Amino acid sequence: MSKLVLDKSVLIAAPQDMFEKQPFSFLLPDILLQEIGTEKEEGCKDNCGSLNERRISSNLKKVMRKVGNTWVDSESAIRWELERGISASDKNAPCSNLSDEKKIMEIVSSKDLHHENMKYEDCSARLSSVAHSPKDEQSFQDIRQLKETEFFRLLRQIFSSPDLQKRITMEVKDIFEKIASKQGWHVSEQFNPDPTWLSYGMILSEMVFLPWKLWKYGDNPAGTRKPANPWFDMKYIAYMAIADGILSADIDQLKLAWACWPEKESSIYYFNTNDHEISQFHSKWS
Repeated sequence: MSKLVLDKSVLIAAPQDMFEKQPFSFLLPDILLQEIGTEKEEGCKDNCGSLNERRISSNLKKVMRKVGNTWVDSESAIRWELERGISASDKNAPCSNLSDEKKIMEIVSSKDLHHENMKYEDCSARLSSVAHSPKDEQSFQDIRQLKETEFFRLLRQIFSSPDLQKRITMEVKDIFEKIASKQGWHVSEQFNPDPTWLSYGMILSEMVFLPWKLWKYGDNPAGTRKPANPWFDMKYIAYMAIADGILSADIDQLKLAWACWPEKESSIYYFNTNDHEISQFHSKWS
């Protein structure tokens, strides 16, 4: 059974019986719970937010009751990879099956989760507003001129090249070893991330986000209004490192998943919010 990262967009629109008949299990990343917490806060401000929050909570409970699921806390998973030198996809990694509805609602409402959400919001605002450097003017103009087909093919080609994957691994090691040093965590000699590690997926998603943002939005801020926040979307894509694929109703997100994970193309699924059908995502440029 394929394990798919479950995006919030599906929980908003899924019909009541959908999760009882799907041949998938779901990976529930902590960013999903953070977004649910945000919806809970937004629901206090307007009726639409309140409706979304009720739909999400109801469907999340159905996932917990009817479908195999794995909840992953990114900090615990990254620490596992650092200290054990093993991917967080390992069966012994610190992941949980969510079955206690009271517990999940406590997590969603917790002050710690709210604090983490604020950190993501700050990071989102910063990266979503990045402008190109004057010294990169020609490259910036070249990217902006690319048609969608050209851009996504180029993005996939670049980020799947062995040379760049080696560079990403070096970047992952440098960034997370510094974090480990600050936190006082041990770093295993076996910590050598590749595309099957969550730590690798985290840095890959950040590196892909920036050229995509400049191509799509130029120097203008990326769209950060809920329910669509491109930076949050990339966090779900990062978790594909330790899953088989993703299920989402967000076409932009699926295009980026296609560029990031060529080897998982057959497990990238689109949920149509109009007819509630799930189908394999097929890009126009494949």
